Amino acid sequence: IRNQADLDRQIMELKPSVSASPNEGNPGDTLTIQLKDYVAGALTAITIGGVNITTNADGDAITTETVPASGELSFTIKIPDGIPTGTLKMEVAGASTEDLKITVGSADLTATPSTVVPNQRVSIIGSGFSDGGAATINSPGTATATDGSVVTIGGETIHFSKINDGASISIDDGGSFSASIDLPVTSSTSDGGTRELKIKDSAGRVGKIDLVFSDPSITISPEEGQVSSNVTVTGKNFAAKNNDGNSISITVSYDAGTAGGTNTATATPNSSGEWSVTVQVPSDAPIPSTNTVKASYGLFTANTASTSASIDAITTVTHKVPKASISVDKLSGAPGTTVSVSAAGFKRFTPVTTLKVGTIEVTPSPKPSTDVDGKTSFSFIIPGSDTGVQTVELDVGGTTASVGFTVTDDSGVTGTVTPIADALAPLFADDSLDRAFFFNNVTKDWSFHINDAAFSDANDLDEISAGQAYWIKVTTDKSVELNGKSVDLTCVNAGTPEEDCWNQIVY
Repeated sequence: IRNQADLDRQIMELKPSVSASPNEGNPGDTLTIQLKDYVAGALTAITIGGVNITTNADGDAITTETVPASGELSFTIKIPDGIPTGTLKMEVAGASTEDLKITVGSADLTATPSTVVPNQRVSIIGSGFSDGGAATINSPGTATATDGSVVTIGGETIHFSKINDGASISIDDGGSFSASIDLPVTSSTSDGGTRELKIKDSAGRVGKIDLVFSDPSITISPEEGQVSSNVTVTGKNFAAKNNDGNSISITVSYDAGTAGGTNTATATPNSSGEWSVTVQVPSDAPIPSTNTVKASYGLFTANTASTSASIDAITTVTHKVPKASISVDKLSGAPGTTVSVSAAGFKRFTPVTTLKVGTIEVTPSPKPSTDVDGKTSFSFIIPGSDTGVQTVELDVGGTTASVGFTVTDDSGVTGTVTPIADALAPLFADDSLDRAFFFNNVTKDWSFHINDAAFSDANDLDEISAGQAYWIKVTTDKSVELNGKSVDLTCVNAGTPEEDCWNQIVY
């Protein structure tokens, strides 16, 4: 500063400021407001999140708070009920207006349990609600709460009859309460996921907590079953039986389509929403088929005691009816050979329609019938027929199954059948056999043998028939004698993407 002119230019302006201690709290909490360098004069208004604060913590009008000549003022206010939660702007207006940010929380709720299902009773403990003992929740009128309170789940209002058994909840002097809520069975609660439970008391104080609704699911055992057999359907996380014994009936339907019809059963969940019931596979279900098993229950309209919403909550699972099958005790033989056939997977208590070897019918008389499990077994005689592989086809009530049978001549030479371990012994000996496949050109079925212990139960190519074509995959070039003939087997580019180790032979 060199002279008076420099001194005159040193103008210092004091800007007013406002602070709150603490700068966060819940409705009902007290904040200390400090003003500095304010212009002297009475305050005109204080707002938090746009809500006008009309009095200080002592109940005096805000307009009685006056900033003295020093520009400093300290006083207290209470965060009012009904104010939004989150970070909000507070404005303090007088001869000048300044603002700051404060964080407003909500009252606290504790729910037991917090992972729930529809219709389950939940115990609620609240704290930080309106104190003084005058506030209530769910004070009922003729049909709805009249005290201005509200309880919602997932945005849907819960009917007063499901809150605290329909009785009013009294909040004590310290702003705490305990009560029960029967969760409604509505579109908001029937699916899994998180839903917000929100309670607002009669003074406008709000508490929130998230409840996790478990996903409903059903399982079926066994996963495959024959027609007319029973299956057990088990459900989890469905609408529960609550403490008052109020339960939701579950309808379980086995739907085999228009051709097979539908069988139903009814189940009642326990207090955890679990249930189990037996339902029968329709006797007319197609064989084979994949069918739908459905568990459903009716939903109710939000904010009603028991008004149907005319909508069902539906959970499904699939069930398979396996194809029918037959097996014979011999895979080859000359005309006149007696063969025993065993069948499974057919409709129960149904007589055999036809049994054919090739085009020749050999149905026994009297006709055998399936038992309660859809099984049957009987013997027949191989008729005079062309030698080679013929199809043995069994028809029971329109459901068919077949198996190949090699018809030999009287000498037993043509079409001789040899166990695969003996027929391909040179390849088994040094483990050069990878796998063998056979295609029955009559039945249009493949059978295979994979030389790996993991496939021992799956392999169905047990015997090799003379005169038939087979695909053989080897692991290396190999010259062997099979059925008295020398055979060269090749494996090109083994272990590379260009590998070609398949060989077709006639045994």
